Amino acid sequence: MKKFASLFIAFCSLVLVSGCGSDTKAQTKATPPAQVTGALKETELATIKLTPEAETRLGIQVATVKRQEMATYRTLSGEVTLPPGQSQSVNVPVAGTLVAAGEPPQTGTTVQRGQLLYRLQPLERESRGTDLRAQAEKDLASAQARVEAAQSRVRRAEQLVRDGAGSQRNLEEAKLELAQAEAAAEGARDQLSYLSKTAFDSAEGLSINAPESGMVIKTYVSPGQIVPAGTVVMDIARVSPVWIRVPVYVGEVRELSARQSVVIHTIGETPGATARRARRVTGVPSANAAAATADVFYELQNSPPTLRPGEKVGVSFDTEQGEVLTVPWSAIIHDINGGSWVYENTAQHTFSRKRVEVMYVRDGLAALRRGPAVGTNVVKTGAAELFGTEFGVGK
Repeated sequence: MKKFASLFIAFCSLVLVSGCGSDTKAQTKATPPAQVTGALKETELATIKLTPEAETRLGIQVATVKRQEMATYRTLSGEVTLPPGQSQSVNVPVAGTLVAAGEPPQTGTTVQRGQLLYRLQPLERESRGTDLRAQAEKDLASAQARVEAAQSRVRRAEQLVRDGAGSQRNLEEAKLELAQAEAAAEGARDQLSYLSKTAFDSAEGLSINAPESGMVIKTYVSPGQIVPAGTVVMDIARVSPVWIRVPVYVGEVRELSARQSVVIHTIGETPGATARRARRVTGVPSANAAAATADVFYELQNSPPTLRPGEKVGVSFDTEQGEVLTVPWSAIIHDINGGSWVYENTAQHTFSRKRVEVMYVRDGLAALRRGPAVGTNVVKTGAAELFGTEFGVGK
């Protein structure tokens, strides 16, 4: 009997232990490893309801989401350069001491044609102006001969292209050589004109004047410095128009260089806000073997001068056309993490923030990969004010 009682107690204990273990496992499985409280889905974000007076004060205006044809594009980096012949050096005709004539022009300042830059006190009161004029006449004759020879080469190259026996590249090189020769001839003509009017034995010294209106690109001397004949005082350049040099991968040169115009926009500013069209021009044939690129050139008007030589800009090439969702670029706002949003006008005086995905911006319109349905009204003016109102920093 005692043996039977012991076996019964052991069996009951085993059943009790097994039951407790099952409850513990079930309880462990039912408890999640983490709990998130107060989380909101994007579809349940705050809705802003304004009074009519508040909406008027914030200047809220809406626009409709549309689906329309828009050209996509590729953006490359370009460099602002000066076209050949637009930069000119100012030289001193004889050895002497430079004397300031007012405030010396600094790099980046604008000067006008004929503006007095410096005075030069010759080291010797010379009477050899005749010799200098003779040399200037010789330089001008040589430059004019170069122009005539370059004109002949251009005419021959044009005829060969018409006959199908010449290449377009040879014609472009001939035209570039002609442009350089004409610029040299113009400089020699200005030098002769200057020497013809200069009194070398004047007590005030010689006047060093600006040959052209433009911007001072670089200065090489300072007042009080003794300079030998022919020293370059400064470089002056006309900064409108400018050329945009675009290095293009050689495998795409044929395709992209066929574009007769591109969109130029400054780096670091709102896309589309500063965009301007530039037209294709023929530049000096150049390439970079190490980078496997060839240079393509575009001309852009730069008046007033907002672009500087050497500045990097974005260059956008049109590619294919396609239908995309579009909203005004002013409707897009960005949060601290870089997310893009718009405010939908869901009811009268009521606005709800919705996430969008922007592909690119063109002519003031943002092309969306993902966004509200066509026909939805979104805020185009006052979106930033609504964003501030939602987070407690608005008006």
